[in-house]
Amino acid sequence: MNEQTQIKTLQIAAAVSFVLAIVNHLLPPGSYPATQLLFSYDFGFLRRGLTGELLSMILPGRVTVEQIRLVTFCMTLAGAVAFGVMAAKRLAGGVPQLLLLIIVFNSFAFTSFIGATGYLDSILMVLVVLALAVPATSVAGLAVRTALLLLGALVHEIMVPYFLALIAFDIWLAESPARRWRAFLPVGASVVIVLALFTKANLDPALAEAFIDSVRARAGFVPDEVNLAVAGDALSAHQTFTAESQSSGAQRAMYMFDGVPLTLMALWIWWLGGKMIGEGREIDRLALLAVIAAPVTLNLVAIDVARFGAASVLSGFLALGIILLRVPGARERLAEHFGLGHAMIVLVLNANVFTMSFSSDAGHTAQAPWVWIVQRHWFEPAPPPE
Repeated sequence: MNEQTQIKTLQIAAAVSFVLAIVNHLLPPGSYPATQLLFSYDFGFLRRGLTGELLSMILPGRVTVEQIRLVTFCMTLAGAVAFGVMAAKRLAGGVPQLLLLIIVFNSFAFTSFIGATGYLDSILMVLVVLALAVPATSVAGLAVRTALLLLGALVHEIMVPYFLALIAFDIWLAESPARRWRAFLPVGASVVIVLALFTKANLDPALAEAFIDSVRARAGFVPDEVNLAVAGDALSAHQTFTAESQSSGAQRAMYMFDGVPLTLMALWIWWLGGKMIGEGREIDRLALLAVIAAPVTLNLVAIDVARFGAASVLSGFLALGIILLRVPGARERLAEHFGLGHAMIVLVLNANVFTMSFSSDAGHTAQAPWVWIVQRHWFEPAPPPE
């Protein structure tokens, strides 16, 4: 098989991998993300309220299960497509890049991201892809990137730990050494808005109760009580909830069975990225580590091991694409350290690992062809609210 035929075959394999990831794992959402979509500014400025505020303009009044399914389907599909397009664009080229792209689309991090149907992470992914598509070195591009970061923080404050380091990493590698200080400009604005969100976007206890009642009244489904309990709370309330949860056996199992595979995958990305960067660029390697580590620091204030770990790995994959784009000789070093045998080992491991993002009750553990039976849940009549 000549190189062009091999490249064409691998491109088809990557496309099929992406489609099957969607088919197998984009399933009806749980009540937690569905409930969060009903948060709005009716009772004052509130963290994570922007999406629900916009949704209330489109869907005023009671929101049915069918409407929530349509919204969450579109959200998650948009996030997956945005990530897929950016990954395919940055990893286009020779055989090593396409092998890496196939691993990306078969990774348990990517399928975990899709399996978390309806979470606001999908909107954040669209925003970070838009930010990375803007020129990194112009003043206008820097302003647009900062604005998209701040918009993402209004959607969900985790935008900053998820993707601030990634955007700064791209600017850092794009700029000349004398102008790399510009990579830190989005940091100050992002930190300020997150602090404001946690100090100013909290509801008064009396208003919080009215807010919860309004969400229950709008929900044409059974809302998630945990999500309602922490809505509008200060950071200390999240820390208290996290401390109480960490002592449970279920949470310890999540750290072991979700955290360990995702951590190993993140470390592999850091190792491969370091090889691609080359010798004598230790600061760049540390910057890559910051990109990968930033999302998982959220487990200090809110436990969601699989979700934050998936964001870490996906940020790492996007960072590898940035290295290929920005670092001279990265493609040659990738070919040197990432051959077919290496790729097959990583691919097989990813294809046989799942995380708790796949709710067994919702059928997320199923794959083709059995998953097509589970897909019928999209069209089942909605259960009456309690």
